[in-house]
Amino acid sequence: MHELLSDVLETACTTIRANDASLLVLDEDSNELVFVLTRGSVPAESLAWRRISVHEGVAGWVVKNRRSTVVNNPQADERFYSQLDVELQFKTESILAAPIIGDNRVLGVLEILNKTDGELFNTYDEMMLGLLCRLSGELLYALTRRSLPAANEPPPNTTAG
Repeated sequence: MHELLSDVLETACTTIRANDASLLVLDEDSNELVFVLTRGSVPAESLAWRRISVHEGVAGWVVKNRRSTVVNNPQADERFYSQLDVELQFKTESILAAPIIGDNRVLGVLEILNKTDGELFNTYDEMMLGLLCRLSGELLYALTRRSLPAANEPPPNTTAG
């Protein structure tokens, strides 16, 4: 199951032509989003199992509003959670994020960052990500029926691709 979700993340980056992506799973007990899979320039171990509140960031907004969003100027967007960029010495140029819904509830967020060609995300990219999220909803539903590991418990593999 984990490998299938890694494939979804890889497909999202290839299809949308983006450098970086993350799959965040909603931990309903703590009301936090957990970085489960990553792909791109930030080492997986830097983000693996990191938790952020659903009240923070673009991903948190996606969970609360149950809809996708495009943010092509994150530094000017009040939803942007810049702390991760600072901590990871990373530059977020653009964000495309969509909810993963299964069993009629938000299970997580698929977040795509920084198009490879330097262009901005557009409605086509948003539509493609929405399709991938719908396809992965049932996979994530099956995966999240198991308990999330504790915040300090390492995953078996967190790098996509």
